[in-house]
Amino acid sequence: WRYVDTWALTDKGLLLSRIFHESDLLIAECISEELLTGLSPVDLAGLVSCFIYEDRNRDEVASAHYPSNELKQRFLGIQKISRRLVKAETSSGLQHHRSPDPGFIAATHDWAKGNSLLDILESDEVTAGDFVRTMKQLIDVLRQLAMIFTNEADRNSATKASELLFRGVVASSSLIGRISS
Repeated sequence: WRYVDTWALTDKGLLLSRIFHESDLLIAECISEELLTGLSPVDLAGLVSCFIYEDRNRDEVASAHYPSNELKQRFLGIQKISRRLVKAETSSGLQHHRSPDPGFIAATHDWAKGNSLLDILESDEVTAGDFVRTMKQLIDVLRQLAMIFTNEADRNSATKASELLFRGVVASSSLIGRISS
């Protein structure tokens, strides 16, 4: 996987050291394989949601809806890397990482495009609380990507994606407890 060379971190190792998420290794690999680069803010937000969201009721990833074939192909690339990681984890006797879940890609894509929460909740099987929690975690990862990406266009896309998601009930929930009377 080339994250270290003798006792020193490689460029990939330095990249990994700047990601703070349970799927850090998978995210680092996806950045290295350019699966998260060259995307619009809306598409990036949707795709990155696969590292955050976990539908405990979903039996098959195949039932997920993808806003575009491009996002589907990128997710399949992420899934392929995830499978390689599972093989490496198994051979090393390590616990497996959480698999990426495409079940929130469409909802995130719609929210980033400006659709209403009501419309999203009607078409998705997610509660408002789960939606807000997932969005906040997603915004955190997008902000990290904005600092990690080496290409300015990708940094701008990640920044814009986080801004598009931080609105409505997601933004309001951040104010709870901060408003003084």
